[in-house]
Amino acid sequence: MRKKWIAAAVTAAALLGLWGCDSTPKAKVYVQNVGEITGAGAIAVNDVFPGIVVSEKVTEIQRDTERTVTKLHVAEGDNVKQGDVLFQYDSEELQLSLDKQNLELEQLKNTSTTLQSQIAALQKEQKNASKDEQLSYTVEIQSKEAQKKENDYNIKVKQREIAQTKTNLANAEILAPVSGRVVSVSEDGYDQYGNPKPYITIQQSGSYRVKGTINELSMGAVTEGMAMRIFSRTDPEQTWSGTVSLIDLESATQSNPNSMYFGSMEAGEMGATSKYPFYVELSSADGLMLGQHVYMELASGETATGGLWLPEYYLCYEEPAGEDQEKGDPYVWAANDKDRLEKRYVTLGGYDEMQMAYEVLEGLTVEDEIAYPSETCVAGAVVTRDPAEATEASGETSEGDPMMEPDGSGENGEQGESGVDMTPADPSGQEGLPIEEGVEGADVLAPTGDQPEETTGGGNPATPSPTTGTGTSGTLNPDEPTEGTASDGDLEG
Repeated sequence: MRKKWIAAAVTAAALLGLWGCDSTPKAKVYVQNVGEITGAGAIAVNDVFPGIVVSEKVTEIQRDTERTVTKLHVAEGDNVKQGDVLFQYDSEELQLSLDKQNLELEQLKNTSTTLQSQIAALQKEQKNASKDEQLSYTVEIQSKEAQKKENDYNIKVKQREIAQTKTNLANAEILAPVSGRVVSVSEDGYDQYGNPKPYITIQQSGSYRVKGTINELSMGAVTEGMAMRIFSRTDPEQTWSGTVSLIDLESATQSNPNSMYFGSMEAGEMGATSKYPFYVELSSADGLMLGQHVYMELASGETATGGLWLPEYYLCYEEPAGEDQEKGDPYVWAANDKDRLEKRYVTLGGYDEMQMAYEVLEGLTVEDEIAYPSETCVAGAVVTRDPAEATEASGETSEGDPMMEPDGSGENGEQGESGVDMTPADPSGQEGLPIEEGVEGADVLAPTGDQPEETTGGGNPATPSPTTGTGTSGTLNPDEPTEGTASDGDLEG
């Protein structure tokens, strides 16, 4: 009977060993694309930014808010040449204003003439006045002279107003100062978030760059000097390359919380946030048009200095060949063309402390798929690209029966002292053997009532009785029916 207990214990230990190394035939290992891993951070390599091709030079035309625009000749998206009419003011209103100003100027001149005559008359009367009247004449003359000076000043101001009106009348049509593309027209001078805007903005023809926007929640994901890949919306095969040259932190705008996103994450109830424009300098603009809408993404695994940089925690090392080596040859766990895991040796270059990554010179490309090193990584293991599937596979036996949980609880919640369910499955289909507790260092499997009788030294059959109890360092006698607990001695009934 004891031999059978030992055999059952060995079976349970074997099952536990299989669970510990997770080498079940159907266990799957999750792998990821190297391009996604090397582009990982706040934004993954496959996240895309919308962008628009803009000119490096922008011309803004302001509108005179005191004048009325009678006709707008351009709209957003129009291409204009230098000298083209953009809009025109109301010339009839200007003409009426000019006529009124001329009348006011004439009145001022008449007032000035009248004051001059009055001053001359008072000076003449003062000569014939008595000494007592001299002071009153002097005061009145000085008052008239002050009025005349003020009136003369008003004449000069009015003359300047008339000159400006004539200029405006002659320039009722506002012309484009440069050739380019009209990118915005603001009728009221403000955007939808209350930020001031010029009346018309023209992007000049010439050298191009790509403008994108980044939300404040993803600040740091795009940095100046980062390599970017630009591709056409209509033809993804048509691509350009460039480098982030500027993140304009001084030109923030408020975004709509219903449309703001970071990657594919909706903002939801987080509220309005700020968006900042960033610009990508192009290596070549051949084939691009001003105002063309494109997509941008981080260059797969590439930095502005080039190279494939892999986070150090994906690397494993063989045992060093000699005492002079700290580490052996580096390798990764990679998926082969048969969707099986294999060791893939790589050649490393420099180390980037900021990224905590090594440059991979040989042995790996952005199209490869690798696994995070763990106990499940063994040569020949089946790979999966679904993390949920990998989790389910590592928690099932080859027949699909649930395995023991890491905390030691089985399907029925039974645990041994060591925290692991030691109840093995009975090959005959019978119930599993119950566990006896109280033996130090291991759980002992108790026999069931169906075990054959075993004779004692006196020749009489000994009927095994179920025993119960717990112990940490005591000795449990399974040949006697007992109940109780023991801590440092024999268990007694």
